[in-house]
Amino acid sequence: MGRIKRVFITGGLLLVLVVGFYLITSNITKYTGLLISDGISDDNIAECLKQKEITLYINSEDSKKTLGDSNIASYLPYIKIFNCVNNQKVCADKIVDIFPTLIIGEKKLEKIDADNLLEISGC
Repeated sequence: MGRIKRVFITGGLLLVLVVGFYLITSNITKYTGLLISDGISDDNIAECLKQKEITLYINSEDSKKTLGDSNIASYLPYIKIFNCVNNQKVCADKIVDIFPTLIIGEKKLEKIDADNLLEISGC
């Protein structure tokens, strides 16, 4: 009888610990907006890209595809895209002559690798 009692007590304590951990982490998320997780969610990355005001300057759809060859393509809707063939004045004002060119804030990045975009943008 003592052995069965110890198994139930151990199981009960384990259950209390799991529920307690869940409540603590959900309250941290609720009050701070920060998530306790292994990775970064797509929603967080998309929101970060929107806030960074990133602009992509291209001269054809081929230069857009340079970024689209990786997983970054799913985030392209959050990036303003100017086709310099159609908007030559805008591109001339920004002194864009190499494609694709990304402008993040005041920083101009030419021929950026799509895999490095998130790292460079801080997202």
